[in-house]
Amino acid sequence: MAWSNLNKWWLANDEIGEEIEGQFPAEDVNHDISATYAESTALSRQNAILHFVHGNSETVSFRGLFFADGSTENVYKIFAMLRSWAKVNPDLGRPPVLQFWVGDAHLALRQCVIEGISNIEYGEPRSDGSLRSVSFSIRLREYVAWSLDVENKPPPETRYHTARSRDYYEMLTLREYGDADVGDIIRKRHPDKPNIRVADVIKLPSTAALRKETVEQTSIALKTAYRRAVSPQRTLRLQVFDARNRSYTSHIVLEH
Repeated sequence: MAWSNLNKWWLANDEIGEEIEGQFPAEDVNHDISATYAESTALSRQNAILHFVHGNSETVSFRGLFFADGSTENVYKIFAMLRSWAKVNPDLGRPPVLQFWVGDAHLALRQCVIEGISNIEYGEPRSDGSLRSVSFSIRLREYVAWSLDVENKPPPETRYHTARSRDYYEMLTLREYGDADVGDIIRKRHPDKPNIRVADVIKLPSTAALRKETVEQTSIALKTAYRRAVSPQRTLRLQVFDARNRSYTSHIVLEH
């Protein structure tokens, strides 16, 4: 069975420009959000006094599978890459910080580390001795950089993304902020990069840095076309959409 990209899971190592695309949908997916509390009490109280101590890092765990179907990369090579991301990178002096998402990023960790890879099961080797399949359980933990910066400093804008194949602004902001519309704001912040190309470095500000910015129509021809108030441009836009609201057949003629 062929799975579409939106059914899959992804792990991206932006620090060295690599990524792993799950061949199959993740199974047994668990997402944990928690906090730590402490209790105290006093004489004659029925109920304890609950004190918030601290929040805990979010975690995501799932079971994955790599299988040699004849058209994919070497299974051992892909799994070796995944294993290496759970260990110290000599150039970084620590394991790499990753980005994880599932499908359309309804489940995502913008920055995370591999806490562990367990329950690894290797399938029977192929006739040439190469690895046929490997299944595993992986646990990811949210990573939040710690800083001594004082609170009154401007919101940080230190997140950088090195573009890969198939990247575009709306997909980046969907994964980073959970909102594809923010892609318009980020695109305008990169006037020299209207269309992302492989290896472009895209600056992704913190959510706090974008708090006061809104997506606004800057095209003169469409300036009032998307407002709620009635305008000639809005009326014309809706009329055109209504006129084209029908099924159609597209024919592509290939030249030989």
